[in-house]
Amino acid sequence: MPTYSVSQKIRTVATIDTTIEAEDGSTPEGPPSRITLPPFPRKADKAAQAWAADLTVDAEDRDAAVSDAWQRLIPLLDRLAVVTQSAFSIAAQSYLVCRLTDNQGGIFYMFGTRARHPVGMPLSSDEVADIKALAAAPANAANVNASGHQFFRRLYADR
Repeated sequence: MPTYSVSQKIRTVATIDTTIEAEDGSTPEGPPSRITLPPFPRKADKAAQAWAADLTVDAEDRDAAVSDAWQRLIPLLDRLAVVTQSAFSIAAQSYLVCRLTDNQGGIFYMFGTRARHPVGMPLSSDEVADIKALAAAPANAANVNASGHQFFRRLYADR
C-alpha cells in the first residue's frame, strides 16, 4: 500500500504561538502515533490562528490518505477543544498531499482555500427545531462511533 504525507491546516479562533505535540489516539494498524502541530506560518504583523499538522499515512489513494489523516486528527482536535474551550476546524482548510512511494517526479496535490468574511446565516424553523433536538446529544454522545451518521439517525428517529 502506498505511503502519503498529508499536511493539513487547522484553523482556530485562538491566537496560537505554541507547538503542540500529542498522541493521535489508537490507529487501526496499531498503537498511537505522535502528531506535532506547529503554528501555521503567519502573515507579517498578524497573530497565528492556525496550526499545520503533518501526518504520514498508508492508503490506497490520495482521497483515502486525506480521510485517514482526518480520522486521526479529529479525536485530537476534540480533546484540544475541551481543554482549551476553543473551536478548531479542518473543514474548508488547505491541505497538501504527496505520495512518498512510487512518485519519482515528486508530484503533489494541493487543495487551497482563501479566507472569507463571514456571511449572515438565517435559520429556518426546521433548523431551530434541529438545534433544540441536539440538546439530547450529551445523553447519546457515548454511542457515537467513528462516523457520526449513526448518532444523527438515532437522534432524529426519536422525533
